[in-house]
Amino acid sequence: MQLDSIKFDWVSFTIPRNLDETTLPAIVQELFGLDFSEFRLIQKKRNYYKHSYLLSGPNGDKLVEVFADPDTEHNRNTTLFQVSGYALSAYAGNPLSIDVPELFGKVLALGGKPTILHIAMDDTAGRLPWDTMVYMSSHDEDRYQKHIVCKSRRPPNTMNNGTIYFGLRSDRNSVCIYRKDRQEGTKFPWIRVEYRTKDRDTAKAIAEKVAAGDNLGPLAAGLIRRHLTFKEAGHKVKYNRPDCSWWVDFLGGVEKMFISRDIAPRRKPTKERKARTMPSIYKDLDSTLKDPSAFSDFMEYLEARGILDIARFGHETVEEPETVVELQEPQTVETTAPMYGDMLPPPTTFDPATFAIEIQF
Repeated sequence: MQLDSIKFDWVSFTIPRNLDETTLPAIVQELFGLDFSEFRLIQKKRNYYKHSYLLSGPNGDKLVEVFADPDTEHNRNTTLFQVSGYALSAYAGNPLSIDVPELFGKVLALGGKPTILHIAMDDTAGRLPWDTMVYMSSHDEDRYQKHIVCKSRRPPNTMNNGTIYFGLRSDRNSVCIYRKDRQEGTKFPWIRVEYRTKDRDTAKAIAEKVAAGDNLGPLAAGLIRRHLTFKEAGHKVKYNRPDCSWWVDFLGGVEKMFISRDIAPRRKPTKERKARTMPSIYKDLDSTLKDPSAFSDFMEYLEARGILDIARFGHETVEEPETVVELQEPQTVETTAPMYGDMLPPPTTFDPATFAIEIQF
């Protein structure tokens, strides 16, 4: 692992202050040692800020940009700083000499929060087989599923403008691999592997480790291996197959790095709390009803805890109307039993005409 080939390629952070032209010069001088007059104002709303101040290099490359005057409640009372890879590299057109651990220490001391970090690992010795990585990452014949183990979501198309993406750009963490030699037009092979995070907890944890003096090389290699692994071909399940030797060699054989929320134990889902009202009632009933003279205390207990109101919930109290009872005069009742013949109905007479009409009908 070549430690000189591992660096930050992008750093973004916010300062919890709404800085303007009167307060920005002191902060810019403290963080970068620059005169604020070298920045030019850009009146364009971007990143939820109304305007920004840009510092460009001799070739017009973006070095540092400061976004001020927040436009939404989401980022109120903040100022956003973006430091590009050109400002963090040692190329000839870079007038800055930024010490990243020192910069992180100053940002954290001001109460700032890193928002986006890109860490780059370069291969200029030809250790990474570009064609093999493209072949394994292809969606054809589902080779991606057979050879790639990635913590981030699988993108619809892993190849885009000569860059292999492992994870969506909107994901909290992702890895991308691209041909830096084609981008810069160099004659020597140059492949760059970037670990990108926009998770603020992870970014803050990385900044704290770097500011404390931790070596960036094993940290970056461990994070990349944590999120991306190339597996050898074979008949076993890919998780049981060995990692590609060229990938292990490039990462220096480091172990996977668990950082930030990965270190902390996951929050267990809260169990649904069962109401303890009935058990408590039973317990109090057992102790209260042992003494018959304590019935009034028991009723006070029910009323104090609102149990009587619960029992009446949804049932309106309706007063029943009073029933008026009228007294009648005494009556004489015959007690003599009637004869059986008196109880029979009167005999009916047969009318042939009526019978004939009914039959005809």
